[in-house]
Parts: sequence; structure tokens; C-alpha cells
Amino acid sequence: MSLEDVDYYRRRALEERERAAKADDPNAANAHQELARHYEGLLARAEMLPLKRARVANRNDRAG
Repeated sequence: MSLEDVDYYRRRALEERERAAKADDPNAANAHQELARHYEGLLARAEMLPLKRARVANRNDRAG
């Protein structure tokens, strides 16, 4: 998993918690909380994996 993935999951979890807090509908708030929990679960699993920077492809990587 890349560091960019971890940053994304962390940001999305925070956004979902914020949306839950602002939601007028309890069902919407619950849905946002559930999404936040899923992102946090991905983060918890990421802690067990070696983290690396995402590889950026360039023209020299193409076969041919």
C-alpha cells in the first residue's frame, strides 16, 4: 500500500465523520459513520503492511 493511499483513507475518514456531524437525517449520519469506519479499517490494515511511495511510470517503463 502506498503512502498516498494511507493519506487518502485518513482524509476520507475525517471527511465522512464531518459529514456525519453535519447531516440532518439520522440515516445519512449513520451512513457517513459507516463509511468512516470502513476507511478507518483500511487504515488499521495498512499499519500491518510495509508502506512505500507510489511508483510513477515514465516512458522508459514501456515495453517495446
